[in-house]
Amino acid sequence: MLQLEGIPISPGFASGTAVVYDFDVGRRLEVPSCQLTSSEVETEWDRLDDALERSRQDLQLLEQTASKRPNLSKSVALLSAHSAMTREIADSVVSQR
Repeated sequence: MLQLEGIPISPGFASGTAVVYDFDVGRRLEVPSCQLTSSEVETEWDRLDDALERSRQDLQLLEQTASKRPNLSKSVALLSAHSAMTREIADSVVSQR
């Protein structure tokens, strides 16, 4: 079993199975597919918009919290990168709309 370790950005302990998409660790994330009717499409776009906004807010809050702790300066850079990726994915998806 491959064990990965990291630096926490919040207090506490967590344990679980990490699934890394499209990375050679011997596991793949199965993304379910479903058929939508044309009347469901707008609702799904709204759900995506809400999820992206919540992600943006969560990452921003984590970045602000980490920036107040000098020992987490590397975490701030990582959170900033994740935030930028979220914005880029959102822009890419919205342009497909």
